[in-house]
Amino acid sequence: MSEVLTNIDELVFVSNAVGNIEIKRENGSVQTKITSIFEDVHAGLSYSTDKIAHKGKVYELYSPIRCKFSQEADYFLIESEQLDIVGTGKTVEEAEKSFAEEFDYIYNRYNQLADHQLSEKIIRIKNVLNAIILKVSS
Repeated sequence: MSEVLTNIDELVFVSNAVGNIEIKRENGSVQTKITSIFEDVHAGLSYSTDKIAHKGKVYELYSPIRCKFSQEADYFLIESEQLDIVGTGKTVEEAEKSFAEEFDYIYNRYNQLADHQLSEKIIRIKNVLNAIILKVSS
């Protein structure tokens, strides 16, 4: 038999939000103030970079790419849905390194293969990668 809730005050609603926090550092103390909150399914933290470095190779981009940034339990996640790349790590630096490694791998792998060897999705990703990279230096 199912239970019927008769008191709306018993319900708990949980949602995610992002916001802007003003941080004031003065004389060794830190004060924080929430200046705005965005509670929307389309709002989220982002990670942005215009250079990606991996093993001595630097990819300079025409403009910064924006990636979803989150922390789940004890790890960080950087995800580009457009490029189908995810980087994870126990620290932000580890997640950046993981993302850069995956970026380097797919850029090189996709460009080694002819388009007829790739799916439509991978061809689109390959084209985006080649369009956003200004230059690659060692």
